[in-house]
Amino acid sequence: NSLKIKAFPNPFSLQLWVEFDLNETVDIGLVLYDAMGRQVRQLVSANKMVAGQHRISLEAMYLPPGMYWLQLRAGQQIATSKLVKMD
Repeated sequence: NSLKIKAFPNPFSLQLWVEFDLNETVDIGLVLYDAMGRQVRQLVSANKMVAGQHRISLEAMYLPPGMYWLQLRAGQQIATSKLVKMD
């Protein structure tokens, strides 16, 4: 099974929701990068997040407008999503 990440709304302005499903209990990392590849924020860094559906919110009012990449690492799997922050 492949890892998938859903981020909405996209484009976003004040708040972003991130959803993902884990098939097993694994170590995860959820990181937001800017268009230049610099880490902007680490949303989650967890040892052994349990299997199931997860939803995380990102308060984004202080992020500058532009393109971002959201990367989810779960065990050996990686999923990315391109995001656009509006004014």
